[in-house]
Amino acid sequence: LGSIRRHLLERLQRLYASQLREFARLEQLKQTYLDRTEEVRNEISAQLLGFEIRSCHPLNLGSLAEIPQGFAWVFRGDHWSAFGKALVKTVSDRPLASLGWLLVVAGLLAGRRWIREALVQCGADVGTISKDRFSNTLRAIVWTTLFAAPLPVLIGFAYWVTLHAPETSDWMVGLTSGLWRATYIASCAAVTLAVCQAGGLAAVHFRWSDRVLISLRKSVRRLMIVYLPAIVLTFICLMGESVEYFDSVGMFSILLAHVWAIFVLWSPLRAAERTPQSTVHSQPGLQRTVRRVASAALLISLIALSVVACQGYLMTAIQLSQGLVWTAARIFGGVLLYYLALRWFTIKQRRLMLAEALEKRRARLEDAEQGEQEDQSSEIVSVDSADEQGMDLEVISDQLRNLLRLL
Repeated sequence: LGSIRRHLLERLQRLYASQLREFARLEQLKQTYLDRTEEVRNEISAQLLGFEIRSCHPLNLGSLAEIPQGFAWVFRGDHWSAFGKALVKTVSDRPLASLGWLLVVAGLLAGRRWIREALVQCGADVGTISKDRFSNTLRAIVWTTLFAAPLPVLIGFAYWVTLHAPETSDWMVGLTSGLWRATYIASCAAVTLAVCQAGGLAAVHFRWSDRVLISLRKSVRRLMIVYLPAIVLTFICLMGESVEYFDSVGMFSILLAHVWAIFVLWSPLRAAERTPQSTVHSQPGLQRTVRRVASAALLISLIALSVVACQGYLMTAIQLSQGLVWTAARIFGGVLLYYLALRWFTIKQRRLMLAEALEKRRARLEDAEQGEQEDQSSEIVSVDSADEQGMDLEVISDQLRNLLRLL
């Protein structure tokens, strides 16, 4: 029995050793396969995001004829019922996280009026030298962020629900990808609208003109009404079996977004060019040139993206369109940082001017007191009647009161 047991153990050890070698070989093959897959994916992505390979057919009558069928597939009832089931399933599986999301959204929406009042209150002391502080602007930034938060948080909650959906259909995967991109685009738009609110950060703290703020708010609202749904629809048609409608619904959505952006931005840009000559000539020449070049570049970029999409390079147009949004967001963020720095320097300058004015007032008071003492001493030494008649203390007192009232 001992020899048989020893023999079985030796066979078992040899079997384990061979199995370990086989597992190591399979793990190596798996890693090689994953690396090769990643290389192929990167190569295909690089070609699709350039102008080497078309991601779909160019725009034609056949693509236009498939648009109704594509929209019928996108808005099919079973797809949205799957989204509803995913919502119920996610809430039941993650009750605390779901409750946190819902409480944040409800709190931001319910306290929106109070947040706006707090934002306006932060600008009440702006311009008053003795009360104006840079902390007022910092508090205004916090309230502006809270005022802009509801829409991005709501879209982010929808993204979170689809991310944890139990059923991962092609439609659901595309919706998840579209909601992820819609979340950060909505964040940029909501922050822009909150900054440009009447009585808000840009109007009170940065002293932007009402005409510019109204134009920005109107343009961003109109743009996001079409651009956000178009981005989501485009990415829904990008996964699995939905690729069948990528060159119809996807192309139509991205073209609609760009054409609508051209239409929305054309009016304010033309209005800026029709600014009265007195206002235009008051601006530096470099500023006018930069504004015109930037406006022309923006419109040309949107037109070029539409042409690229029509030629079948739809993935390239989508990525460049998102890059354009990110570029605009970074430029706007840079402008805000510039005005924040400008406001800090302005407050410091006002502080220095106030200190200088107080020092001058103190010097004037000392000179006035010294002059009064000299007059009193000369009155004691010399009792000339002419000097007595020439000295009027009431006039000096009135002058001091006027000086203090002015300062």
